[in-house]
Amino acid sequence: MALFTRPPRLDAALVALLGGRRVLASASSPDGEVVGTVDRLFFPDGSGWSEQPWHEVERGGWDGASRTLAWTTTSGVQRSLVLTERRGLPDLFNERVTATIVATRDIELGPHRKAILTGRRDLSPGASGLVWQATPGRGTTAAELASDPLVIVELERLRAEYDGV
Repeated sequence: MALFTRPPRLDAALVALLGGRRVLASASSPDGEVVGTVDRLFFPDGSGWSEQPWHEVERGGWDGASRTLAWTTTSGVQRSLVLTERRGLPDLFNERVTATIVATRDIELGPHRKAILTGRRDLSPGASGLVWQATPGRGTTAAELASDPLVIVELERLRAEYDGV
């Protein structure tokens, strides 16, 4: 690997979408450049450009065998990108998603039922407060969590404990 590499040429529409954000890492995909900034991932989606805020990534990572960066959003949408040149993007992906997590709690809801409560920080400049979410664990669904009294009480307790951090 070369010590100094030329920065990738970015599509004019992507440069406009970046709005002056500094690119921390980039990669190449068959559809164009993929770039990561402090607060989000920008990638070609077949009809233009999409952006994925880091704090809205529930889980994901790099699969070297398939050369695929894949993730699931906090709303359950699954995305993936094949990278022809990965450069530092998979490492940035992991670091930025991890940087959003402030608190995680697993709670048992009963026999063979579990929920995962997560407080995440939006890394956008000027953003404040935490975004709290209940994710279904074993034996539960998102619909069940929305009305589960234990989940509601524990989310309120965590908000009171962590908000303002």
